[in-house]
Amino acid sequence: MKSETLKKSDRPKQADAASMEVADELMKLVGLANSNGAAEQRVRDRSSIYFCMQLTPLDSAGRPLPDQQISVVGKDLSTQGVSFSHDSALPSRRLVLCID
Repeated sequence: MKSETLKKSDRPKQADAASMEVADELMKLVGLANSNGAAEQRVRDRSSIYFCMQLTPLDSAGRPLPDQQISVVGKDLSTQGVSFSHDSALPSRRLVLCID
């Protein structure tokens, strides 16, 4: 099983305020669900996530390719990226991540 981390540098350079607000709210929700009082040694706060997600690749024009969608399992989430495990090669470098 492979493990990947999508980093902030993999995303488009400009993020609008609404996207940042959604990301902040998601981190708050995940943080509340995973708070166990353990000390974290990473530079960035990360929250464990363990659930299935869908990755849909994008073509060169940014259009989704739903026929190439794959399932992955989340590992952790931060404001800098999301980490997940997968069994097959990623179909593209640009992907849309859907959390069910």
